[in-house]
Amino acid sequence: MAMVTLYQRTNGIWYVSFIKNGKRYQRSTKAATKKKALQFLATVDFDQNTIRSVSLQSFIQDFLGWSAVNKAAKSLENDRRALTWLLKLIGNKRLDKITIADIERFKSSRLQVASPTTVNIDLRTCKAAFYVAVKWELLKVNVFSKVPQMRVATQARVYLIEDEVAMLLSGIAENWFRDLVMFALNTGMRRGEIINLRWVDVDMDRRVIRIVNQETFTVKGGKGRVIPMNDTVYGILCNRLSIGSHVFTNQAGGKLYDNYIQHRFKKYIRRLGLNPNLHFHHLRHTFATSLVKQGVPIYEVQHLLGHANVTTTQIYSHMSVEDLRSAVGVLDKLASAG
Repeated sequence: MAMVTLYQRTNGIWYVSFIKNGKRYQRSTKAATKKKALQFLATVDFDQNTIRSVSLQSFIQDFLGWSAVNKAAKSLENDRRALTWLLKLIGNKRLDKITIADIERFKSSRLQVASPTTVNIDLRTCKAAFYVAVKWELLKVNVFSKVPQMRVATQARVYLIEDEVAMLLSGIAENWFRDLVMFALNTGMRRGEIINLRWVDVDMDRRVIRIVNQETFTVKGGKGRVIPMNDTVYGILCNRLSIGSHVFTNQAGGKLYDNYIQHRFKKYIRRLGLNPNLHFHHLRHTFATSLVKQGVPIYEVQHLLGHANVTTTQIYSHMSVEDLRSAVGVLDKLASAG
């Protein structure tokens, strides 16, 4: 055991002095009160090679500051929710003292107020955060990597079929909103990417759209991409009036709000009697599914969607009953030949 002494210097800050392996070390607790200095001591293991061990609450504060700079707003929101619940359910433990049992308790407690899908999102979010802690040398091992996710029953992927796309487009009264929906169906862009798209990032000569990070907007995953325009998208953009810096704006040229687009889309879904589970994001699902069904290679779809891993893209490789009927129909030729 290291010999530890706590003392206050004339500058009002409390310091810790300890002897390890015959050598004396001194470190500031950065605390002006003895109570906070003692709280600091509770987070330090003086018998380890480092005293960088921190409390969960302290790590969360630092991590959320990092997340705000490096991640999109939605990802920051997920980080804050998951880590706040973790702190609430297991307490402000020292980061390197969090155990598998703590995580299992977090899972079971969280499941009382959230669906298994949401719990899994929280687990993945915490796991990613703890990998940052490993990178920052606050941890040697990510305990979340040893905890399995909840089993969730596979659900059918929601997307629009061709007739439903036609019904939706014909049912939208406003030309600008019909253009926006058609634009989403033909680019696969996320809602946030569409409402933040600026004319400066549209190259009409080369017929490409650049999805880039901006001062007030971060692309999911932080990595931009380029989307070629098909004739439909090119026609939509040629016919749009440039009355502001953004491609899709309100009548005054101001930026559209995310919730406004979602609510207007849901209004038409209800009015037309379409699947009530459909959200604006499912236009992206429809884009991906349509490409896969037309035989576009999955790796090309991956790059158009901006997925870091092709495994994420493969969820769009679902087949309808009619697709499967055509597949087994091939065997009819063998039967007739016999």
